Amino acid sequence: MIEREVSLLRVGKTLESILIDLRADGFSVIDCIRVVMVLKSCSLPEAKMFVHRSKAWADLREAHETAHQELEERARDELK
Repeated sequence: MIEREVSLLRVGKTLESILIDLRADGFSVIDCIRVVMVLKSCSLPEAKMFVHRSKAWADLREAHETAHQELEERARDELK
């Protein structure tokens, strides 16, 4: 998977358009985060934020934020 995206970047395709293609091909948000980490040589939090703010996943941004908040609340409750 990553080799194709590296090649696409080399020929001038944007990372945003690569994410759009990956999603259209059925790849998950987790897959996209992994690709961003490799292509941008960045950390997991940076890659998550990039994908979260991308046009490719904009329609699910609110749902992802809600799920993340719920997970944080559950984790805090379990630590009490």
